[in-house]
Amino acid sequence: MKPILFDPQKDRKIIFKTINSSGVEVCDLIKDQLEELVAVRHPYLREDRRKMAKVKESFIKEFDFQDGYLKVGKWVYYQENKKLVHFLDEKEHLELRTSRNRNLITSSEQKIFYNFPVGIAGLSVGSHAALSTVLQGGGKYLKLADMDVVSASNINRLRISFDKIGKYKTDCVAHDIYGLNPYAELTLYREGLTKDTIKGFFDKGRKIKIVVDAIDSIEMKVALRLEARRRKIPVLMATDNGDGVILDVERYDLNPRAKIWSGRVNEKDLNNIVTMTQVEKAMLINKILGVKNIAPRMLSSTREIGKTLYTWPQIGGAAQLAGVVLAYAIRIIANKLPLKNGQTVISLERILSFNKL
Repeated sequence: MKPILFDPQKDRKIIFKTINSSGVEVCDLIKDQLEELVAVRHPYLREDRRKMAKVKESFIKEFDFQDGYLKVGKWVYYQENKKLVHFLDEKEHLELRTSRNRNLITSSEQKIFYNFPVGIAGLSVGSHAALSTVLQGGGKYLKLADMDVVSASNINRLRISFDKIGKYKTDCVAHDIYGLNPYAELTLYREGLTKDTIKGFFDKGRKIKIVVDAIDSIEMKVALRLEARRRKIPVLMATDNGDGVILDVERYDLNPRAKIWSGRVNEKDLNNIVTMTQVEKAMLINKILGVKNIAPRMLSSTREIGKTLYTWPQIGGAAQLAGVVLAYAIRIIANKLPLKNGQTVISLERILSFNKL
């Protein structure tokens, strides 16, 4: 699953052996990456192509490029699909990959965001949170928890190809993250979050500093918040809602005595959550989200579950929007920038369709 990183200075023989192995696809565009890095570092030469070419040539001469640029950066072998890809070293790879983020994200913000450890529980909406975070240059350290495998009906909202059906969601998401950043350090919980794994999710290895709740189990949602509050860790939850999203931000880092879900539910009522009926749990969810916030088509659809619908409907666009919103919130909290606490409704129906849908 995790790709193998080869150091050209130490692993020269095995790199050559892998390059010449049958069936291995080699992608070596390191010169192109270096030339683009030079351009990024010398934006004032954008219109002076001749001088830019000289600077690129001078820069590249600093490296020993014998054996087809073998000694630069790192060679990364993806065992699953037998691909050997030539990357810049981590620092330069991040610099180049996030160069178009500037100045929307400052250099100091980018560094903090990259190194901010995040735990994501549930990889439907959570998969988009993970990928959007990494896409924006964050998420070197991620813990991903989900016990499910990909099913055919998941494909309407996951950025996963149909040939991945039957594979663990954790593995599929990890595969895509490593493709963007082979230097990522991921911890996968294929068994999902349980009473036996939840403490390790927070504390084992590198301790997470924020939690994304994207799990279905109401029992585990409560447990997640109780554990986060004990550790003064903020919790984010983005619920896809028709074509929109309901975002919950719970800042236990700022107020460790805060009520879960901002006090919209009575915590004493949660003591009996294990014995609640499905109807009682549905009523609890309505309290958490607020009936007035639920998109009309979504609300009417919930009444059809077990009748004309097997489970609640979810749209891919909403799941992706949730991922974008969560990635933004993670970056803002990591950098201690202003972020609205509590619940925020982001409704495309309200904004674009005049509440007609």
